[in-house]
Amino acid sequence: LLVELGLGLWRRAWPARVLAIAIYGTWLTLTLFSLGNAWFTPAFAKAPDWRGLTRYLGKQTSANDLVIQAAADEAFTLYHADTTDFLRLPANPLQEVAEMHGALESAATTYDSIWLVASPPPGWPNRHVAADWLAGHLQLIIETQIGTLPVRRYRTWEVQERELAAATLAAFDDIVFLDGINQARTPDSLVIELIWRVRGPAAATLKGFVHLYGPARPENGSPLWTQDDQFIQDGRVDTRDWTRGLLLRDVYTLALDGLPPGNYELRVGLYDPESGARVLLPDGADTVHAGTVELLP
Repeated sequence: LLVELGLGLWRRAWPARVLAIAIYGTWLTLTLFSLGNAWFTPAFAKAPDWRGLTRYLGKQTSANDLVIQAAADEAFTLYHADTTDFLRLPANPLQEVAEMHGALESAATTYDSIWLVASPPPGWPNRHVAADWLAGHLQLIIETQIGTLPVRRYRTWEVQERELAAATLAAFDDIVFLDGINQARTPDSLVIELIWRVRGPAAATLKGFVHLYGPARPENGSPLWTQDDQFIQDGRVDTRDWTRGLLLRDVYTLALDGLPPGNYELRVGLYDPESGARVLLPDGADTVHAGTVELLP
């Protein structure tokens, strides 16, 4: 239709043709500019990126995860895959706090993970109930954003048997075993869950670290591309006081911005931040191979 309109204007007499083509060209340029904003600029979007959110959840969730959709928006229902359960919470601005807490307590004992996505309308008096309960009772694993939609993943603090590897992955001195590693992705980062099983207290408050190694960096030749170092459970647990047999899930987030495509190696370790000394493994190494990561173009 646009081509036919343009040809029709071109067939007009010369003075009228120039004016018509100018008007048509201006209108077409503004239309294409507007459509470009609508398609590619989030600030101009008429609605949140529900498609992008459901694509992300489809890759990251399992059949035993629950998604809590906080915005009470039926667009999510339209796009969300049927493989993962979801719950509207709050379902409406009048939903009682006790009812919401009951639903959350039941979900925490039923599902492996709870995902809280989107945000309730600003005027709802119960808009913070679910977020506050989850933050106060469960361990935050992932915090990211898909377009303008916030996304958080939570798990119970207690480690489940199914999270453990078939065999111990490493023994760091007589302090702790590494008994499991899990990977997850966000649009711009890699999230690593380490499962520690305590052997005994350490002499110092140790930090854990996860490093990602790849080809030599062109600017300095180092193979280390990104890392996250932190106290165990971000300081919630002191390695001087932990007790034998305790199982802990420890979360590390590695930024992936600027990393070229390719294969990378994950390495894990522990160290004393005061002295810089690393805890050794039985073979004398100070880090353990924790898997590989492929970054696609």
